[in-house]
Amino acid sequence: VLIIGGTRGTGKILAERFLDEGCKVSIVGRKEPLQRNPQADYFIYDASSEDFTKETMQKIIEKNGNLDVLIFLQRYRGEGDKWEGEIETSLTTTKNIIESSISKFNDASSIIFVSSNAGQRIVQDQPIGYHVGKAGLIQMARYYAVMLAPKIRVNCISPNTILKDENKAFYDEEFRTEYAKYIPMNRMCTPEDIANVIFFLSGDKASFITGQNIILDGGASLIVREQVQKKKESITIRQDCRLCGSKNLELA
Repeated sequence: VLIIGGTRGTGKILAERFLDEGCKVSIVGRKEPLQRNPQADYFIYDASSEDFTKETMQKIIEKNGNLDVLIFLQRYRGEGDKWEGEIETSLTTTKNIIESSISKFNDASSIIFVSSNAGQRIVQDQPIGYHVGKAGLIQMARYYAVMLAPKIRVNCISPNTILKDENKAFYDEEFRTEYAKYIPMNRMCTPEDIANVIFFLSGDKASFITGQNIILDGGASLIVREQVQKKKESITIRQDCRLCGSKNLELA
């Protein structure tokens, strides 16, 4: 198993899952992990930089053998041009790694991209490059699913906002409570949710699934805007009723 962008968050959880199953795991990350798992092999590179070459990929393959699973979790976090950075990190790097290692996959292998809800919707605090990069991953999954079949299956996952250890201080308890009211599953997405889907798509039980983009948002995208607004107003009315003690109004 090779995880690109796997030193923290979802990647860390995934590595532990695969290691528990007895897999050999290689992890490429831009930063050192907070704590290395002694069973995994770490390669600290910026996967979009010139240092990450075919020779580096060859070292990874030589260390643990040909690939059964390749997972892309990376995203651009640099300070440079956001358009160029996002396209380079999300699309060009992904393409280069896949095409330089096609001959290094075993039969019945799996490639999985982690995209975002920004691949199909608009997240106003993210730049255009982020949206185009994430949308491109969805189409890239479809393209490679056809071009690499039947040897390699390729799928994509598009989660909404992810609650992880690194951002719990930003998404405080009050925010999480309010946010969850507009999600049918009544909570935010977690790295464990993503890891569960990736783990399934990597295995034999998903052997006939390829070229798909799985929306992982707890049903949030199923609700039209009008219903979200009505639910928001309903919540406000119920809160007001509790304050004034009017049971009839609360029932209404």
